[in-house]
Amino acid sequence: MKRAWESATTMAKKQVASLSSECAIMRMALQERENYLRAKEMECEVLQLNLAKETDLRALKEREDHLRAKAEEERKAKDLWRQIAALKTKRMELRGRIGESTEAHSRELQSAKKLMTSLTEELRKHAIELAH
Repeated sequence: MKRAWESATTMAKKQVASLSSECAIMRMALQERENYLRAKEMECEVLQLNLAKETDLRALKEREDHLRAKAEEERKAKDLWRQIAALKTKRMELRGRIGESTEAHSRELQSAKKLMTSLTEELRKHAIELAH
C-alpha cells in the first residue's frame, strides 16, 4: 500500500508539475496578449488624439475659410457701393452738363431768333428802299 501511495504521490507530483508548467505557459501567453492589447489601446489613443486634432484643424480651416469668404464679400460690397456712389456722382455731373447744354442751346436759339428777326427787318427795309 505504501508503494501504491508513493506511486500515486509521484503521479500527483508529475501532474502538479505538468499543470504548473502548463499554467506558467498560459500566464506567459496571457501576459503577451495583455501586452499586445495595451499596445493596441495606446495605438487607438494615439489615433483618437490625431483624429481629434485633425477634426479641430478642419474646423479651424473651415472657420478661416468662412471668415476669408466673408471678408471678400464685404470688400466686394464696399467696392460696389463705391462704384454706385461714383456712378451717382457721374450721373449728377452729366445732368448738370445736360442742363448747361440745354441753357446754352436755348440762348443760341434766342440769339438766332433775334438775328432772324433782325435779318427779316433789314430785308423788309431793303425791299422798301428798292421799291422807291
